[in-house]
Amino acid sequence: KSFMGTFSLTLSMASLPPLIAVPTTAGTGSEATIAAVISFPEEEKKYTVVDPKICPSVAFLDPALLEKLPPGITACTGVDALTHAVESYVGVWRNSTTSEYSLKATKAIFKHLRTCYANGSDMNARQELLKASFNAGVAFTRASVGYVHAIAHQFGALYHTPHGMANAMVLPYILDFYRAGCTDAFADLAIAAGFGSKGDSPDVLADQFVQGTKDLIRDLEIPGFVKGLSASRVAEIAERAINEAHGDTFQFSASPMQYLLDTGYPVPIYMTQQQCESIVAKFVDPSANSTSKL
Repeated sequence: KSFMGTFSLTLSMASLPPLIAVPTTAGTGSEATIAAVISFPEEEKKYTVVDPKICPSVAFLDPALLEKLPPGITACTGVDALTHAVESYVGVWRNSTTSEYSLKATKAIFKHLRTCYANGSDMNARQELLKASFNAGVAFTRASVGYVHAIAHQFGALYHTPHGMANAMVLPYILDFYRAGCTDAFADLAIAAGFGSKGDSPDVLADQFVQGTKDLIRDLEIPGFVKGLSASRVAEIAERAINEAHGDTFQFSASPMQYLLDTGYPVPIYMTQQQCESIVAKFVDPSANSTSKL
């Protein structure tokens, strides 16, 4: 826990052994990133460690390890990779290099994720999805993520929702939120996903990307609510998500260095607490009463 935050390992001069990563999903992209997320169930929180020292030196992408991966996990982890590609592409920290990786990942995910979901033994599709996950990881470890992750992390910490599933549930609503201000970026993503060409109207392309993503998530049978989430906790979850996204996780009095280093996420459009609450409320469990905690 003493290493949570940004560059804590580097600042501590800690020495770590070489790290070799062998991903068993496609995926988190962890084999290409400087980030790790650690759960603290007793606090109902997840903390991040962001440091170049935890970036693997070598990654082996072996599709045979994914052959028996259940369809549900294939779907959720695949949309996790798509979320990395999308959020890194629309964020304000993107550059020409990260953009190339984001678009390559988006293209491959739309082309191969449904195939892997329907037929996990298709080794070519598995291999391409592994590469897409890696590429998305390269993109977001430099360009970061956004509100999808900020909200999804709270669902995981409080309700143990698998991270990929949480991202997959939240992504369509954040795309709707970003739509008006991200037309050109969404148009680029639409072309990468195969929904049109450069001669098409950017507005049409952007709408096609949003709808195409919703169609993909529908086809993958992603759940529509967070099990156990009650309306009474919507405001709390939204506040936690906004604090994470806007770099307000650390207090100066407790950790001056992490307070200064926590820049939040480079979101393209600023979200208010009220707007976040309206999104979180979409995931209330119909069977949860207003006073239940979990």
